[in-house]
Amino acid sequence: MSWANLYSADRQPTKAEIAKYIANPLWDELNDFLRKNYKVEPSYSYSTCSGQPGWNIKYQKAGRSLCTLYPMSGYFIALVVIGAKEQVVTCLCRVGALHLTSPIAAMSSL
Repeated sequence: MSWANLYSADRQPTKAEIAKYIANPLWDELNDFLRKNYKVEPSYSYSTCSGQPGWNIKYQKAGRSLCTLYPMSGYFIALVVIGAKEQVVTCLCRVGALHLTSPIAAMSSL
């Protein structure tokens, strides 16, 4: 069953239900990283967007979006906002100047 069909606009899933649906250890790793390093808590919103309808998880700091996470069965999609500071790391990774093992390692290098 699709995410949008499991949890309608009037039925927000719990953190445990989201983690169970995604069933991927990277989910907890990314959420823990965001909470610890950016000192933020997630907010939940329901989207009627045809591309990814249903509940999504947003992280914001000082009114600016850090990322939006879209639960999928067995994985999740992360829409990450790349600001000026992060763009330098992105460019360095692209040309091979940084050798990082994961996206979380890239965020940690900032």
